[in-house]
Amino acid sequence: MKYIKRIIAAALMVVMVISVNNLSAIDVSAAKAGDSFKGKTVCEALGMDGAAYMNWLLSHEHDNYYLGTPYRPYDHRNPNGDCKGAYGTLDIKGQPGMNCMGFVWHVLYKATSFSNGNQTAVNKSMGRLSFYRGLNITRRYFANKQEMLDSGYAEKGDIIWMILDQNENVNNQYDHTGIYWGDGHSDVLWHSNTVTGGQGSCNAISAIYPMKDRNTMYIVLKVGAVTLDTPKLISAVNTEDGIEVKWDKVDGAARYRYYVRENDTWKRLGDTTDTSFVYKEAAVGEECIFTVRCVTSCNKGFTSMFDADGIACRRRDPEQGDLCLLGDVNDDGEVTITDASLIQMYLSEIEVPNFVEAAADADEDGTIQAMDATVIRRLVAGLQSFPNIGTPVESTE
Repeated sequence: MKYIKRIIAAALMVVMVISVNNLSAIDVSAAKAGDSFKGKTVCEALGMDGAAYMNWLLSHEHDNYYLGTPYRPYDHRNPNGDCKGAYGTLDIKGQPGMNCMGFVWHVLYKATSFSNGNQTAVNKSMGRLSFYRGLNITRRYFANKQEMLDSGYAEKGDIIWMILDQNENVNNQYDHTGIYWGDGHSDVLWHSNTVTGGQGSCNAISAIYPMKDRNTMYIVLKVGAVTLDTPKLISAVNTEDGIEVKWDKVDGAARYRYYVRENDTWKRLGDTTDTSFVYKEAAVGEECIFTVRCVTSCNKGFTSMFDADGIACRRRDPEQGDLCLLGDVNDDGEVTITDASLIQMYLSEIEVPNFVEAAADADEDGTIQAMDATVIRRLVAGLQSFPNIGTPVESTE
């Protein structure tokens, strides 16, 4: 059996080389760093719903469906969570294993199946050149990783190909691919590799590592999964009815979906066409964290990412009316070292969501100055400070 597999693997390599040679009718010239090609996004070429693609990846970002699947060279596409089949030509039913291309192909296969898209383009052992040249995928070439990250060109969900010796017309066993999982400038890749940042030979989310870092050229294929900006959270403040959360309008957004964090996950609360909502379920003293993302008009897919940190607010007793605690500039119900830091940010003209100016005048001299941060620090450290810090004052929200 081992000898048969080796023969099959060798035959596949020959087929891949032949397929590259046959691509001369499509494009005989090898692109170089700095080149870019405008064509279709991967979503457009495959008839794939970008939301289905991103939702599929996000649903397995923290489980072992893909993550931890052993790395196996050549055409292996069996992740931990779906190894009963045999998607790759070398796969054995029930035995998990993926190479780098096998991971990307499996994700595209699943996303196109959810979208009723063109699975034939990913349902066979297809080389990278056949894929992005044959389908005329929009792409850009970079001389190295830092150049790519500095450009901000890559978006979360885009496919990155790393080509050894800067020659895309030569298929090399050390070429590498994965799905970019950063914010445009951050060094994050979801991939199956033999050197995934100390995590072993497996599928992992790690820094971007090529198989061999030898004059590697980076190609970014535009998937087109995320089309709108992430909604910018403005404020989360107490009102008589609850906690009101506001965000900036996103151009092109049809609707927004809003969430509250619950047990380290985001719980969906509802959808709206407005740029605010009021959360009425918070108990007095409870700190709540919220986030928002754009969705399609039919509410079936996402068109933007979301602020993973969210925006926080602690529910105040409605009977306090417009009262807040002196020194509690973020209105979370207590005076902490964080409030002192926020005052300094405010004085440095750094935007601070939910900043309550009336609470910032901790020494009650009628102005907001560095001394206000100092007296709060003294209080937190247990030193003598101004006696009214932490007592109710009228809010200017």
